[in-house]
Amino acid sequence: MYHTWFFQKRLAEALNSEITGLQLLACFSQQKDELILSFGDQHREVHIRADMGSQAGILSFRDSFSRARKNSVDLFEELVDKRITSVFSFTHERSFSIKMEDGFQLIFKMHGNRSNVLLIENDAVIRIFRNNLPADKGLSPAKLQNEMEIDNSTILKLLGKKNLHLFTDQQKDASEFLDQLNLNPIYVGMINSQPYLSLTETEHPKQITTNAIEASTAFADLYHRHFQLTKEKKQIEQVISKQTKQSENYVKKTARKLDEIISERSLGEIADILMANLHSLKAGEKKVTLDDIYNGGSIGIKLNPNLSPQKNAENYYRKSKNKKVEIENLEKNILSKQNESKQLQDLFDDLHKIDNLKELRVFNATHFGKTSKQNEVPVPYHKFIIDGFEVLIGKNAKSNDILTQKIASKNDLWLHARDVAGSHVVIREKPGYKFPAPVIEKVAALAAWYSKRRTDSLCPVIYTPKKFVRKLKGAPSGQVVVEKEEVIMVVPTNKLH
Repeated sequence: MYHTWFFQKRLAEALNSEITGLQLLACFSQQKDELILSFGDQHREVHIRADMGSQAGILSFRDSFSRARKNSVDLFEELVDKRITSVFSFTHERSFSIKMEDGFQLIFKMHGNRSNVLLIENDAVIRIFRNNLPADKGLSPAKLQNEMEIDNSTILKLLGKKNLHLFTDQQKDASEFLDQLNLNPIYVGMINSQPYLSLTETEHPKQITTNAIEASTAFADLYHRHFQLTKEKKQIEQVISKQTKQSENYVKKTARKLDEIISERSLGEIADILMANLHSLKAGEKKVTLDDIYNGGSIGIKLNPNLSPQKNAENYYRKSKNKKVEIENLEKNILSKQNESKQLQDLFDDLHKIDNLKELRVFNATHFGKTSKQNEVPVPYHKFIIDGFEVLIGKNAKSNDILTQKIASKNDLWLHARDVAGSHVVIREKPGYKFPAPVIEKVAALAAWYSKRRTDSLCPVIYTPKKFVRKLKGAPSGQVVVEKEEVIMVVPTNKLH
């Protein structure tokens, strides 16, 4: 009921008692669609924060307010030092006016996402706060007065669609219901994860007050926390959706490749056919047609003319073995990505259970490595999140030592470009999960990029559990001994996807 005449009338009455007689000390904006008004005298100050953004027009009130040193602009300068003579609400209209000396007024048009603040001089609009609402320039105090007879139909109109049930449930006549809304406590809280302000009793409110100024501030605080929660939750949803789509696309693409490889003629069978016909083959042939001992008929087989028939057969056997390994790797990669998609779906489900900003930010930092800039502490490494795994890359030789010797755990995966200077790279372990081959490949490409082999077309990168990496006493910064390693060939790149 915040954006109804019933509440705005009570808010105007409270403001009339609170700020009449005070002078306007400052009027400025330091964020889009936010207006700050500071009133005071030698004894006290009252600061109004008017959030007139596209989401909703909401007012909060503070005893003190710190103005930013940068990015703030003064507005409505002609009102500074002028004294407030009264505050009143327009009849049956969701707007109120702060009247000031010399014929000036500030009209707060509280129309939800079309809220605005209008500067009035001698009953004419001379300037508006939100210029994207040009129709407001045609308003005037006289046009905002909405005289009407109070009856049941008028009450329903003033309540608005969202609050129609309140009057029906009360089963009272118009004047009795109106008296009740003027005298009831104000209830502020959350219903279905949405902030509310009500002039009728609700269950489990966070605050109950008869002071409309306190109620407006409490509602504003809940609203802004909810708005920020929704905004940050949406950002995380987009990250999860993007990673899920990437995993699904990878599975589709890899599955097609796997089907193509499986459907190809067995290279082992081709090798067998060649071996069965070695007596009839001649060196230097580029292609031969032989009897297909497996499927019947004949089969054309390409040969390397520089190799003997037996060597050609051995090549086909070797390729057959490689093909089998490739199929196994593709199947593992598909399974890994499918598991990753399941994990992302679980994260998505967990995300929607979070209903407070603190918990959301812990969730974000835990799973996506996101922290607020205010809380960031300089660290000796670059950090990335690759397919859900946290990756740390040393910034220099000294930070390499810190990363490998003090930060990395024994079961983290350690990577480094082979035989050249470069950053130590660590993939943090996720208990219960193996390091997927696609993740190792991507991180290896990063390790190659952060090395002296950055410009090579292909770079060998070693990888091993960190427990097999040790530093010799007295060795230079960044120099370690690797006791056990595997090697992967990658194209150096810093593109993560």
